Amino acid sequence: MTQVAIGDDEQQQLRAPRAAGLVLLALTALCGAPACGGGGGGGPAATSVGPASPNPLGISIVPPPAATLAPVVVVAGKASAAGSAVTVQGGASEASVVAGTDRSFSVNVPLVADRRNALFLRETTPTGEGLPAVPLEVVQDGTPPRVAIEFPADGATLTSSTTAVSGRVGDLLSGFAGLSVTVDGVPAVVDRGFGSDGSFWLDGVVLDPFAPTQIEVVATDAVGNESTTSATVVFQEPAGFTLAADGGDGQTAVAGQFAAAPLEVGLSRPDGSPLAGKLVRFEVAAGGGRLAPDDGSGVDPSSPQRVQVLTDSIGVARARFELGSRAGRGVHRVRADSVDVEGQAWFLASAVAGSELQVHAVTGELQSQVAGGVAGRMLEARVTDGANPIAGRAVRFQVMGGTGVVRNPATGVQAAAVTANSDATGLARVQYFTGAEPGIERIEARLDGLPEAGLTQFTLRVLAAGQPATSFGGFVIDGGLQPLVGGTCRLQLGELELTAVTDERGRFLFSGIEGDGPATLTIDGDTVSAVLGPAGFVPVSVVAPYPTVTREVFIAPGVAGSLPGPLVLPRLPSSGGQLYNGTSDVTLTLAGLPGFRLTIPAGSLTLPPHTVLGDGSSLGATVTPSPGDPLPVPAILTAVQVAIDDLPAPLPDGAPALLGWYLSPGGASVSAPTTLKLPNLGGLRPGARAAVQFFDEAGGRFERFALATVEPDGRSLVASLEGGLATSGWMALSAGGAAGIAATFDESAAATPKFSPLWSIRLGGRVVPGGAQGGFELRDVPVRDGIGDQGAGGVADGLADRMLRVTGVRESGGGLLFATTAPLTFSAGESLAVTPGSLSSLPPNLPASLAFGLDLTALVSGGVAFPSFVATLSNGAKVSVVSAAAGATYVSTDAHVATVDDGGVVTATGAGSATIGAFNDGLAASVDVAVTNPAPLTVSVVGSVVTAEGAPVPGATVSLGGLGVSVLSAADGSFALADLVVQQGAGLSVTALLEVGSSLLLGSAALPAPVDDGIVDAGLLSLQVADRALVFGEPVDGTFQAELVADALTAAGLFAEYLPTLPTDLDAYAVLWCAETFGSLTLAQEQALVEFVQSGRGLHLSGERDACCSAANAFVQRILDGLLVNGVTVGGAGDVSGPYLVNPSAAGNADSQPNDLAQLPLCAAGALVGSIAPKNVLAAGVTDLVVAAVFEGSDLIGGLGRVSVVMDTDWEFLAGCENPNADAFEAIANIASFLAP
Repeated sequence: MTQVAIGDDEQQQLRAPRAAGLVLLALTALCGAPACGGGGGGGPAATSVGPASPNPLGISIVPPPAATLAPVVVVAGKASAAGSAVTVQGGASEASVVAGTDRSFSVNVPLVADRRNALFLRETTPTGEGLPAVPLEVVQDGTPPRVAIEFPADGATLTSSTTAVSGRVGDLLSGFAGLSVTVDGVPAVVDRGFGSDGSFWLDGVVLDPFAPTQIEVVATDAVGNESTTSATVVFQEPAGFTLAADGGDGQTAVAGQFAAAPLEVGLSRPDGSPLAGKLVRFEVAAGGGRLAPDDGSGVDPSSPQRVQVLTDSIGVARARFELGSRAGRGVHRVRADSVDVEGQAWFLASAVAGSELQVHAVTGELQSQVAGGVAGRMLEARVTDGANPIAGRAVRFQVMGGTGVVRNPATGVQAAAVTANSDATGLARVQYFTGAEPGIERIEARLDGLPEAGLTQFTLRVLAAGQPATSFGGFVIDGGLQPLVGGTCRLQLGELELTAVTDERGRFLFSGIEGDGPATLTIDGDTVSAVLGPAGFVPVSVVAPYPTVTREVFIAPGVAGSLPGPLVLPRLPSSGGQLYNGTSDVTLTLAGLPGFRLTIPAGSLTLPPHTVLGDGSSLGATVTPSPGDPLPVPAILTAVQVAIDDLPAPLPDGAPALLGWYLSPGGASVSAPTTLKLPNLGGLRPGARAAVQFFDEAGGRFERFALATVEPDGRSLVASLEGGLATSGWMALSAGGAAGIAATFDESAAATPKFSPLWSIRLGGRVVPGGAQGGFELRDVPVRDGIGDQGAGGVADGLADRMLRVTGVRESGGGLLFATTAPLTFSAGESLAVTPGSLSSLPPNLPASLAFGLDLTALVSGGVAFPSFVATLSNGAKVSVVSAAAGATYVSTDAHVATVDDGGVVTATGAGSATIGAFNDGLAASVDVAVTNPAPLTVSVVGSVVTAEGAPVPGATVSLGGLGVSVLSAADGSFALADLVVQQGAGLSVTALLEVGSSLLLGSAALPAPVDDGIVDAGLLSLQVADRALVFGEPVDGTFQAELVADALTAAGLFAEYLPTLPTDLDAYAVLWCAETFGSLTLAQEQALVEFVQSGRGLHLSGERDACCSAANAFVQRILDGLLVNGVTVGGAGDVSGPYLVNPSAAGNADSQPNDLAQLPLCAAGALVGSIAPKNVLAAGVTDLVVAAVFEGSDLIGGLGRVSVVMDTDWEFLAGCENPNADAFEAIANIASFLAP
């Protein structure tokens, strides 16, 4: 064990990490007295375990169905005595019955629709004795399950006659018990996951060879609700050059490990012979796995999800596939394709859960119950491998503090320690009966037989009964621990409704409550009038400063009950909300996080009664405004970031929160499909998934309801909410589970203050009370480790991505005490002994929001940007929080574009786009980064030369336009132009030439502009007899641009050459392309150009703006005068400003063949005026002045030939204009296609 000083007299205890990945930690506050012994906060050495006791409940129940479609459920059983009154609370209304002489009873209980109904059965004997309430949960489920087909995609064309069908399925209410899926009526395999994170799979679905195939998928839940979805796909028999999966499809491996066999793709020529030396691209399409060549070189960290491999001598390319973390059939997918080869090969892999097991608390934490009672909710723990549920594992629940007992409801075994097996979703459940004495009781859950593999803990408050009056209270604060003053609090207990107002400490109290049982607590945040801040009370002047929230609570008779900790309300922004009246879509964003977007479709939003309107009033009733029935006064919709420490409950299954937010008003729902986009703040790989969760007010826990997938560029995640949004309010994004567990400490040291049970201690969404001996222990607190030594998406390094701060609040002497630590850093499997860094009667001045203050969208590779990372504190002050000492941590979504160090300094490393995320005190901010790289790149161009029939062509001369390099194609037709130095973003064209007798055979291709070093695939260069083109003239900028135009024309399928002067013999050419010509031609040469067109061939001319180029315009004018039926004036209209929009109906399809053009990349163009028909316009400027035109057929004297005119002499590559030239190759190809159809 290593000891590291963290304060003047405190010691931080560090244990060696046991696992990389997400970090699970325990925090133990030292108790302040040597006598407190090991553990400090009530650990095993300082506690006693009470003996097993009999079940204190005399009532027995016939278990009703766990879920039902019916609005009423029958609850039956036997009371402890004949004539007892049995009352059932917690449903839509209270129900009661008197037990018969045989003690039996049966009662119809109305249920609240579409929710988990937490029912409580209470028996009052004929003598008036009230027995402890018995909890029972019944789900009323009228909501169909959610199902989506992920493969094959709707509209896909497949080259295999059969296909596997896979997708997502889940049911938030009934769960996976009884959930089934059919594909075209055939049962599919369903793999259970968390929430809606399940999957289905069916292999061997036959496709119709003659017509599109509609695949229909039906999901049915346990109570009979159904959902149907479909996808239409087309089977196309492969022809020509083909590609097919030869091996490696359908494998199963452990999640996170390599599949045993390589993925193999076979390429064939049209005659069936192998296509050797052809580049194949493998790319991860789903699941977040990684790829590597099958040569032992391993994963390339610069491109972990894409690998390019050349086929071998038998036409096979191979790659290795490391699966992502998610278990399930067919959830990991790889796509393989090759340029100019028909079809795609798909590889679907299934993953099974790993062997590194964990257990995490899910439900039942921080309950309060009277001594000798039964906890209102079962204690639920889930067994996982860090990302997937594990069924059939024994979990041991043991009382570690207090005298209560646990009971396995499935076996009836009841003792101080029992075991329960995890179900198909990984859940193990027990009931808990509290001890006889008030205080704090702790129950530990760990994997039976594997004590070091997993451990979680539940803490419950046992309350003293027999108080003179029943009461219930609590505190309301904001995310900065600031008490909220003037908030209206309402308690609904059956027909009884009580009202209280939070005082100057943020405290509310309902006293003299008449009645008991389940109740609803509502806090109206819009009535808050002041906050107690770091400098004292601050009035609140904005409309609706905080949202209205609800909590389901239990009122115990004769008990001074309370919330388990302060209720935290998010502070809504004073501006930035969106107004919504139902007539148009609204998009919500988060301040400081430009990548967050949630669209609310018009007419889809149902608003609750407490919705605040634009004039400050409340809606007063549930309303669904629409375009036909809009709100007269629009509602205010707001999204605000919530610190992950301020979420109302820990996320289930040990999953760390990547981002938290609140959608106001809470309790609203969206019925139409929509999309949620979020920044990738967790270092997740492209294709990986994260869970979108919402807080279920009724259940008091977060529920997964959608999956967000990281987009290919790694910067964002997108969740398709096919079923809309069930409810607004608190939401969170989480990824995976944890991968380590902290050991408890057995050391102690002096510390102040003592944390009595009156303290509420918070960290990472977890809240625990102080211990009886003055300490506290926080276990099972996950933090994210998604950023390893290779950056985001690399191998985890066992270090937490973010710092966390422990905070504590307690009531003291009519006021509140606040305790905080400095930001803490953790590593895997670590235990920390900490004491507060500050103790005050006023709230600490913590960050309330974060923002970047610099623009990173114009960086140059190798450049450095110094940070501007600012926090707005609780008191409104703005301070820099750049350094790690201030609690800041950072992540880049792509370290090959930009890195960020511990001090926030951003270094541009390569061309592209990335997002930088920054974190402090549970909050996040992000900034987009765009990097250009003016340095030249080193690339290799590979491809194959083939005949029109697909046979290999050896000996063809392959050259790269403008670079003066060439090679001869090999015997199998393949070629490789290696180690070429090219400019970043420059267009490339490759040409293959072969002279056969008097014919010239040409194959060419325009290549995508490279943005990084590597291999560029030129595809298959198919040789055809080529028309010749001549680029001529003497450009004022020299010959470079003219030669590039010749290269571009060659790439477009013409064999082009450049000559500075026009030759006498033009018979060999089909197209003439005039570069800048300023009166250098003779009249005889001009007449030769006219006759060239009138012989049925094509001519391109370049004019200009008036100021520079009157001679050039005069030349073009003379040529057009000799060719056009209707006169056109060249120039004379001044400069024409852009953008220069292309006419979508230009003659000869010049706008769309072979490329769909939107604009021409001109610069300070001139104009053509006169009788120009609409079809002759190729492009026009902002004033509709024509800047480019095309003429053919009847437009020309004699009716033969084609002419194009562009009023810019150097538009093709715009050397001195700094205008993007991305469209130049495409525009030249379109004009070439027009001139030589």
